Amino acid sequence: MAIKSVHRVDEADLTKRFLKSGKYPVGTLFCRSSRLCASEKPIYWFYKCPVCSADKYTAEGLCNGVFESSSSSLLAGILSCRCSKRFHWTKEQREYQITTLLKNEGRGDTLVGFDNGTWRSRSNVTLNCAEHGNYHCKLATFFEGGRCQRCSDFTFDITAPSSLYVIEVKGDLNFCGYGISNNVINRLRIHRNTLRQYNSTIHRVCTFDGIGKAVKDIETAIKRAFTKFSQPANGFSREATLLCNYQNVVDFVERELDYGPT
Repeated sequence: MAIKSVHRVDEADLTKRFLKSGKYPVGTLFCRSSRLCASEKPIYWFYKCPVCSADKYTAEGLCNGVFESSSSSLLAGILSCRCSKRFHWTKEQREYQITTLLKNEGRGDTLVGFDNGTWRSRSNVTLNCAEHGNYHCKLATFFEGGRCQRCSDFTFDITAPSSLYVIEVKGDLNFCGYGISNNVINRLRIHRNTLRQYNSTIHRVCTFDGIGKAVKDIETAIKRAFTKFSQPANGFSREATLLCNYQNVVDFVERELDYGPT
């Protein structure tokens, strides 16, 4: 009888207890699910998240904004919707993320498929470069800006004309970044697209042109000079990041080189 009484708790009372966790947005609606657990107890609930039910995935028909969870998880404030950083994306949602990003970049790359039938961050994905054919990378690397290596977006030829760039990022992410590239315009375009995922933008950018070896040496000098300011890139690992003033780095580069910024 005690077990039965627990599961007959008034739904309105349980809803109030769910909301007490403070994890659910104002306007979240709860209702009991008919699904039973292994011991045939009605522990599952549906909840409609007002944020996720109005986001782009729901607008594209990839979700209805309703999510299922156990009462114990709801009482603990454990989210099962996209408000959670540990949300389990569906295959269709992952495909939408990738194809939308590729379309916005305008490189002509396309999604071929997910290797081994999985689409988690550590899973491998196969993409097609319009110029060089299929290439593979981890999904997390793709969202960090990794693309076809043969396009030299993230490879570096020390004998070719190249650029060192310094950027100031503002938004949810705030840092000074720097890097080197043989194709700085394309590199910065990819970085801008990546930063959009973190509600951030490149506020200022300064580039210095030269031959690969000289540019690489300056990058090494920056690393040595600003080592104590280094920080994790917070999802932007393709970019070296610094907890220091953007202008300080630009001034340092100008002192190291015998030419000014472009």
